[in-house]
Amino acid sequence: MRYSTHRLASFTAALLLSLAVHAGTPARAAEPLRIGIITDMSGQYSDGNGAGSVAAARLAVADFGGSVLGRPIEVVYADHQNKPDVAAGIVRQWLDTGGVDVVAEGVNSTVALAVQGVTRERGRIFLISGAGTSDLTGKECSPTSVQWTYDTYASANATAKTLVGMGGKTWFFLTADYAFGQALQRDATAAVLAAGGTVVGSVMISERQGSGFGYGLTAIPVRPAAQNPPGSTPQDVEAVRLGRIAAFLHDDLADAGVGRAGAA
Repeated sequence: MRYSTHRLASFTAALLLSLAVHAGTPARAAEPLRIGIITDMSGQYSDGNGAGSVAAARLAVADFGGSVLGRPIEVVYADHQNKPDVAAGIVRQWLDTGGVDVVAEGVNSTVALAVQGVTRERGRIFLISGAGTSDLTGKECSPTSVQWTYDTYASANATAKTLVGMGGKTWFFLTADYAFGQALQRDATAAVLAAGGTVVGSVMISERQGSGFGYGLTAIPVRPAAQNPPGSTPQDVEAVRLGRIAAFLHDDLADAGVGRAGAA
């Protein structure tokens, strides 16, 4: 998320103040307090998070003075590669043998859910910044986690209620097929229905399937005969398909009464 690095910095500062109040025993006074940033350093979220999140955390530590009650503060980080098993393994090692006291960020909702499972088991703090699924504070909630930036419940309700109120009552979802997209579609569907709208369908799109624009065809009412006219060649079918995609990107969904609010 674009603003997650800034919010992570302020959240880290708040954490350090809390740790100053609830400090460990004097016997640990010389040991570093380690904050582990589990983030995407090389994938699709790396531009808005990644190295920027690490830098933001280190700036927050510097603003705080670099130590808490005599304990120097260290920031460590790792690339979760957008793989929940990789993230869980890294965090488990951090908490068990790496001397990490707090885990932060966890961008990518599927990753964050896996990390939260580990921190919940270990009773450690997890500062979630960048992962949006409302399951993190819903069915998978943890007493040691805080979801700092946003979640799908807030985003879905703000958008859906506003657009239904403006007349956008018929909805079709093109949904990213992972934890965030699934939660956003679920929460948005509930908001649309509660506001008096209808949901006519949805398509789940994996990362391997690209942008998903072609799936807009599913949302547009088309007569079966027009989809595959008698005697049509594969080239003809492809031309019709591309034409329908182009129309989808412009006016067809609006003509069919289906609005566009963005991708999940």
